[in-house]
Amino acid sequence: MKDLVVSAIAFVLLAGANLVTGVLAARLLGPVGRGELAAILLWPQLLASLGVALVVDAIVQAAATRSAPMARIFATGQALGLAVSLPLMALAGTLVWLLNSRFRAEVVETSYLYILIVPMIMLATFANGMFQGSLRFVTWNAMRILAAFLYLGCVLAVWAFGAVSVESLALASLVGAVLTYCLLATLIGREGWFGWRPDRALMRGFVTYGLPIAGGSTLLVMGERLDQVLISQWESEANFGFYIVGASLAGAASGVVGLLGAIALPRVAAQTDAAARAAVFGRFLRVTAVAVSIIAVTLALLAPLLIEILYGRAFLDAVPVVRILALGAVPYGLKQLLVQGAKAYDRTRAIGRIETVTVIASVLALATLVPILGIRGAAWSFVVAQSAGTAMAVWHARNIYGVAFVSLMTPRAEDWRNIQSAVRAWRS
Repeated sequence: MKDLVVSAIAFVLLAGANLVTGVLAARLLGPVGRGELAAILLWPQLLASLGVALVVDAIVQAAATRSAPMARIFATGQALGLAVSLPLMALAGTLVWLLNSRFRAEVVETSYLYILIVPMIMLATFANGMFQGSLRFVTWNAMRILAAFLYLGCVLAVWAFGAVSVESLALASLVGAVLTYCLLATLIGREGWFGWRPDRALMRGFVTYGLPIAGGSTLLVMGERLDQVLISQWESEANFGFYIVGASLAGAASGVVGLLGAIALPRVAAQTDAAARAAVFGRFLRVTAVAVSIIAVTLALLAPLLIEILYGRAFLDAVPVVRILALGAVPYGLKQLLVQGAKAYDRTRAIGRIETVTVIASVLALATLVPILGIRGAAWSFVVAQSAGTAMAVWHARNIYGVAFVSLMTPRAEDWRNIQSAVRAWRS
């Protein structure tokens, strides 16, 4: 539980840094400028997340099991990162050419330059994944926090020098990513994990392990980002800005899911006994359900106040988006933890089935609701899609995890003991 407490503290700091950065960007740029900034960041970050999904879980597992020397794991991960980033950068350039041409010329030019973020995100995430797999959660969390604060620092520097623009804030993100990678490489070197020689057999193993996950993750990312993709093309820059602000605030719930899932994967995978694995997995699943529900209700109730205080009255049109997305955070959280469980149980092919249902539901809902309700329709589409994906995961729970979903969600006496342990760890 100590790792969970440390990671919870890290989550608060990380969420705080991201929130301040998002608030600054919105207040400095306004709804239209915030929409243009989102358009620049959209494709490179989306494609980088797909590249990350192909390799990072394999690196985490290899580091957790010490299946190869750490220097070799690092070198292989970095080589794969560079190899995968090249076609992704080419694809990002093509998508910018096809879909961002409707924006200002300066936005289009910066979109091309920002494509360099793809390898930076991938290489940094793979390097930090070694700390995650080694259960070095303090270092892993520290680097995630530092990355967020470096971006915030770059934004503050742009503001201090009076150079605020959509383009300069996008480049601040790129500079922050470069600095993060340099610091991670330094830490890897100090651990003695730095290596230059990738292992072909290990590389094949990474790809073999990661391909089913990447297939599911591709569907996952599309299910989560398809709304933004369509809004960026169908709605005005201002409406895109409202939606991004609403999604950012509602993202507090999904951030908790990412935190718990990242801890759960190596913890569950490390269990060799089936009963112990189910016990650990069920505990994480129950904690996720409770935590996300509390955050979702809080966001829904306080959305108008939070939007006005943080982003200003100019962004009050984002309030309905926050409330609707908060409703979808609960099925989203359950589905994501069930997907992490499938990885830990080495049932990665099931992820593709779950995410296929999610994407199909998302496409149908978006096509039906966005033309009628605009950005509210996109938010409702998220709720529909995540509920459908969760239903699919629950339906196949026994086949995937060997335990019925109801059993996993049933509270245990041990839950209360773990809460007491967490409180003691927090106080210490």
